[in-house]
Amino acid sequence: MNKYLIPLIVILSSFLIITITSLSNEIKEKKRAINNLNEKVREYKTKTGRLVKKNDILVHDTRELKQVLKMKENELSSHQKKLYMAGQTIKDLNLKLKDVENYTSSSLEENSDYRVKYVVKEKLVEIDSIKTDHLLIAFEAINDSSLHVTHQYRNKIETIVDLYKERNDGSIRNFPRLYFWEDWKKAVNTVSQDTNAVITNMVSINFQ
Repeated sequence: MNKYLIPLIVILSSFLIITITSLSNEIKEKKRAINNLNEKVREYKTKTGRLVKKNDILVHDTRELKQVLKMKENELSSHQKKLYMAGQTIKDLNLKLKDVENYTSSSLEENSDYRVKYVVKEKLVEIDSIKTDHLLIAFEAINDSSLHVTHQYRNKIETIVDLYKERNDGSIRNFPRLYFWEDWKKAVNTVSQDTNAVITNMVSINFQ
């Protein structure tokens, strides 16, 4: 009896470990899919008045990316389009999918109104330049019907990735480490140095 007991225990233990591991992986995959679909975008202001965009980081594997790249663009959901755009950029950069860890994309919009002074001298118009900490637009009269315009825009975009935990209502916990049984979420915080510029269409994807 003892001769067969130990092998039986080993077999049962191995089966139990495989089953638990499989269930654990299945639970993780479901959580990952739910978190991706429930991606949150938040906004808040820094102490200096800069607007910050805080986006949850999506998590995908290369298998999902390959599936999306085989689809037609007009068949994609809004969520799949983010993954598709990442794949197109990866292909354009000639990178191997298995070597990519993260893709981040954002758009910047800057809307401002300026009033400038001008004078007419000998049938030519002289227009004052527009100067701010980030923008320079200069005007030069070429003749009585055309202007030469030069434009320079400088800005700095800063990005920080942080971990957080959220309450049931979606708000962020102030003391997350006290809730040790809850999962951490990862987000990317993006801020523009130019307070007139707004970060839009922010997307960040980690590949596993």
